[in-house]
Parts: sequence; structure tokens; C-alpha cells
Amino acid sequence: EQEKLTLENDLLRREKSGLEENKEAMKTEIVGLRTETSELNQELESLKGPLEELDKLNTTNQQIMEKLQEEKMNLLDRQKQSTQKISDLQAEKEQVTNDHQKV
Repeated sequence: EQEKLTLENDLLRREKSGLEENKEAMKTEIVGLRTETSELNQELESLKGPLEELDKLNTTNQQIMEKLQEEKMNLLDRQKQSTQKISDLQAEKEQVTNDHQKV
């Protein structure tokens, strides 16, 4: 009976020792994870400024694109007007030429 209890006691001590080792390993892992989390938070914080700057640049680019599109439409309209004016002048020239030939 004594021997059986001694064996059980040994088993329980080994199990306790293993649990203690696991506990220490987990503590070490938790410390590592906390450190990694802290580093990631710092990295995230350091990216906030550049991301805000990028957002401003995107907004500026969008405004520039809108103005360029507006300017393009204005230029196309002016080109259309100029083309119409040229056609009108050519028709007028032909009319004058025809009138002079009749005379």
C-alpha cells in the first residue's frame, strides 16, 4: 500500500512539474505576444500620419481630375464652335464667289 501511494505521489509530482513548466511557457508566450502587440500598435500609430497625407492627396487628385474634365469639356465646346465658324465662313466665301461669278 505504501509503495502504491509513493508511486501515485511521484506521478502527481511529475504532473505538477509538467504543469508548472507549461505555466512558465505560457507566461513567456504571453510576454512575447504583449511585446508583439505593442510593436504592432506603434507601427499602426506611425502609419496614421502617412495615411492621412495619402487621403489628402487622393482628395486633391480627385479635385484636379474634376477640373481637368471640366476644362476638357470647355475645350471641346470651343473646338465645336470654331469648327462651326469655319464652316460658316467657308459657306459665306462660296456664296461670295458664286455671286462674283454671276456678275
